[in-house]
Order: sequence, then C-alpha cells, then structure tokens
Amino acid sequence: KTFNTKLTDINNKYNLNYQVNIAMEMELSMVQDTPPDPIDILTSEDEASKLSYVTQLKHTIIGNKSRKIHSLSILSRLISLTENQSTSDQLLSECLVVLASYCYLPLEAWAFFKHHDLPSIFLAKLGGHLSKRTTHNAIYALASYCKNFTEHLDVDIFYREDNLSTLVSYLDGAIRVSQQTAVILQLTCTTHTHQLKLLNLGVIPKIANKLLQINTVRQSFLDLLATLLADNLDVSLVVSQYAYSTGINISEHLTDLVVREVDPYIKLSASRCLVSTFLSQVSDRDFNTNILKYHVLPRLVALSKPETDSSYVIQCQAVNILCRAIEGDTELQQSLAVT
Repeated sequence: KTFNTKLTDINNKYNLNYQVNIAMEMELSMVQDTPPDPIDILTSEDEASKLSYVTQLKHTIIGNKSRKIHSLSILSRLISLTENQSTSDQLLSECLVVLASYCYLPLEAWAFFKHHDLPSIFLAKLGGHLSKRTTHNAIYALASYCKNFTEHLDVDIFYREDNLSTLVSYLDGAIRVSQQTAVILQLTCTTHTHQLKLLNLGVIPKIANKLLQINTVRQSFLDLLATLLADNLDVSLVVSQYAYSTGINISEHLTDLVVREVDPYIKLSASRCLVSTFLSQVSDRDFNTNILKYHVLPRLVALSKPETDSSYVIQCQAVNILCRAIEGDTELQQSLAVT
C-alpha cells in the first residue's frame, strides 16, 4: 500500500512536470514563429536588419501582385527611408527598386504615393556621391513612376535647369539607363517650351546616335524624337540638317527603318517622325513627298489592314498617322486612294 501511494505521487509529479514542459515549449514555439513587425524593422537603428528585410521584400514582390498588395502598409516607411539623406547607399538602392516595382500597382499604390513628391525624391538621387548602381535604380524608379502615373505628373520639375541637364546627360549612358531616360523625357515633354529646352541642350545628336542601336533602345528614342518634332519648326529644321558621318541624314535613316524594319512599332514611330518633318515644310518638299508617297504610306496601309497580323492598337495608330499625313494634301490623298 505504501509503495503504491508513493508510485502514485511520483506519477502525478511526472505528469505535472510533463504538462508544464509542453506548455513552455508551445509558448516558446509561438514566440519564435511570430515574425517581427516590418515597421519595427524599418524604424530601427539596425542597418543590417533593414537591408536584409528590404532585399527579401524585393525578391518577394517583384512579379507577384498579391504579395505587393499584402505589404502595402510599409510603403510610407520605404519612402521615408529613400528620402532620408542618412540612408546607406546599398539600402537606398534596394528601396528604389522596391518602389519602382510598386509603381506597377498604380491603383493601390497611389493611395500612399499621393502624399509624397516621389519624382522630386528620385530626381534628387541622380547627382552627388551615390554609386552608379543606385543612380541607375533611381532612373528606373523615375521611369516606372512616369509610365504609370502620367496624369499625376508635375512635368515642370523635370525641366528645371539642374534636373533637365542631369537627365539629358544620362542619354549617353548604358543601354538600360539611356532607354529609361528617353522614356522619362518623352512622357514629360508636353509643351513647345519643353521641346526647345531639350533642343538647346543638344539632344538631337544623342538621339541620332541611339537610332543606330538595338530596337529596345531605338524604340524609346524614336518616340522621344516624334514628341520633339510634333508641331515644332525649330526641331524639324535641326533634324533635317543633321547628317551622320556616313553622309546620310536622319530622314533617310528613318525611311530605311520604315522599309526594312520588321517590328511594327518601329515602323510606326519612324513614320510619325517623317510625317512631322514633312508637315513642317522646312526642307525639300518634293523629297519628303516622295518619301511619304513611295515608302511611308504603303507601309502604313499594310499595317492598318484588319486581315494582317497587326494588332488592333497598331491598326488604329497606323490610320491616325495616315490621316495626319494626307490632311490638306491632294497629291498624297490621291496616292493613298491608289494604294
């Protein structure tokens, strides 16, 4: 009886200790499995933790809309880090890439972006002592913002003397940087004054050189050139007088793109440039008329036909350029009717 009583006491103590241990292990497990609050990380003084978190966030959200939406709450803190002058170069570079990615979630991100002047923040990162990687990411973030929030842009800040000269200098940069810079300038060039400012900073030779490169770069620079040429006699005059070292001028090179290039968007952009040059009437009208009549109009007609492989967007753009080219010109109207 005594033995059984002691055995029962031992078992009871064992069971109690066992239950306590299990409870402690479960509580410890719950603490360990609870992730730290992102806001706490981003507001901490631990630079390494912030860099680790933002880098991991970058890999998590790029190309994943649902994860972007899930982490929208940290945007304001990311913007603050980007704006802060004391943020390290490496952390700043990662923040810029993350913010650029959020630009492709325009409806949801605008609720946070509208409280900050992001273009000015990005422009401020283009000069100074920052690394090439960081400044390139700032260009990428700025281009992403311009493409997705065009209707919210205050374009005049881009055309302040210091900002504009810095941007134009990046047109001579590497492929990705120069292409993104051309996108920024094309989307923000909205007035005659903007066109003349770019012209006076010598962008035409830069554009002409880029038109000789691969299509990913060429497309952006063709769009920029078309924007500069739109209803501007001064730009048209400079373009008509510019010649390559080989002796051919820009109009001849654009005609070659219309005739030989397979990419329909390259054909459209080059055609738009040639039509603007023709309408300006700053150079040989007969020469420009023949270019349109024998090279541009037939290609635009081909792109506008529904039975071709052209998308509906391409067909519409081709028709719009055709209408602009022949408006008020009987000779071209007759040529188009025959075509």
